[in-house]
Amino acid sequence: MRLALDARVLGTDESLIIDGPSFRWAKKVPRDAWHLSGDIKEDDERCLDTVLRLAGKQLSLDPPERFVKAMSTLSGSLGGMDVPWSRVLPNWEHQAFIRRLVGELQGIMPSLPLDYFETVWCAGNAVLGSLQQAAVDRKAWQALVSTGAGNVPALQSFEPGPDSLASRVRYNRFKTLTGRLVVEGGPQVLTLKRSHRGMLRSVYGDKGTIVSLDFAALEARILLYEHGGRCEEADLYGMIAGVLGYDRAAIKGAVISELYGSSKWALGKHLGMEGVQLNDFIRNVKAYFKTSELLARVKAQFVATGKVINRYGRPVHIDEPLDNIFIAYYGQSTGVDVTMLGFKQVVERLKEKAPRTRPIFVLHDALLLDAHNDELGEVAGIKKVKVKGYVQSFPLKYERVT
Repeated sequence: MRLALDARVLGTDESLIIDGPSFRWAKKVPRDAWHLSGDIKEDDERCLDTVLRLAGKQLSLDPPERFVKAMSTLSGSLGGMDVPWSRVLPNWEHQAFIRRLVGELQGIMPSLPLDYFETVWCAGNAVLGSLQQAAVDRKAWQALVSTGAGNVPALQSFEPGPDSLASRVRYNRFKTLTGRLVVEGGPQVLTLKRSHRGMLRSVYGDKGTIVSLDFAALEARILLYEHGGRCEEADLYGMIAGVLGYDRAAIKGAVISELYGSSKWALGKHLGMEGVQLNDFIRNVKAYFKTSELLARVKAQFVATGKVINRYGRPVHIDEPLDNIFIAYYGQSTGVDVTMLGFKQVVERLKEKAPRTRPIFVLHDALLLDAHNDELGEVAGIKKVKVKGYVQSFPLKYERVT
């Protein structure tokens, strides 16, 4: 495996390329080398900094503290100039710094989720990198802001420029433990009221429409698929209600309770059930999803590794090892990866079949698109995706937003 330690990390004029037992110095980092630069590089398919962050591993990229202080003093006296470590450290100390860093890195590499990064994480980067600026109706936007209703800061973040376009959204994929997206910059679409999406407009004017493709009951479907269950229908809860003979709302309530840890008492109060009736209902739903089998597997994984490992190999670090948290974190983290793998397929298909359709936002399980009306049929025709890791398909719901 080829590694590249960036010149900035080492404080040298060239990067160190490690290829098995041999090494060399080079001005340019090879594209096939795992690259440690000290910064997350979203467009790099070999970003070692990202993999270390995913694994919860940290490398000390600074020399001993006494030299850090010396560097700060020297840099300050030179007006903040970035001085390489090799110009500050004694030669023997700089060599020891490099040897220590190389040794730590080589020791960590076998435990890193490299395959997950290459096959899943990079697919998500491709989806987020494909997003374009959304058009906003300035009058509608001003009217909503002036009323002060809803999340005003979220509304304000959609302010359109002279070209009627809002700024491009930027997401943070590390902010949550499970990888659920958080908006880091641009339009705060994840906290915008659903009813306020009406201010979005197509860049094609009357010849375009804002639409969404949404994974149907994603996390519940993942629980079902984990033990080999199937459901090709978009209405998962309705299908299960028909099989078990319960009301659809009751099924949905029970599944959400299992995913997010609501108490049996709270569920029973919500459904108007108690005693034997409530116990039988919960037992039947759990048996249908076989959540006890998934829980046992995830807990065993946690005992062995100290982490929850999702379907694709992403480690999820949890604070409290509670049963509902094991299920919730596994389902949510796996769901994030399913959406990214699925939307990657959607984006690639649209690029070929509907090239004027513009992806503009990801709303967790949904992809918002600015579609030319001539291509709406192609977009609506994407009714399901099949992703790595599951033999079952995941239905997508098509909906017009504006």
